[in-house]
Amino acid sequence: MNHRPCPSASVSWLLLALCVTPAWAGSSEAAFERAEALLPAAASRLARNEAPRVHWSRDDSSLWYRRETEAGDEYVRISLPEGAREPLFDHARLAAALA
Repeated sequence: MNHRPCPSASVSWLLLALCVTPAWAGSSEAAFERAEALLPAAASRLARNEAPRVHWSRDDSSLWYRRETEAGDEYVRISLPEGAREPLFDHARLAAALA
């Protein structure tokens, strides 16, 4: 038995491939954009306080750090012997002194 490819079948496959390729290109572009949103540079815009920078007092009895909130930055002091957490300074008093 002799099998020869049918020219019309080859043309049909070619047309199908030409129609499907643009659809794949659009979906891969969307997938690329979704993947790009997960890169560390993009993720760092979404995450807060992932690696706070801690500052120690001279006698090592307390530390302070800056914490990002939706309202702005907050500075926190922790007294190590007690483990008490409090604002580093009085925001209202500081604002009044600067005004």
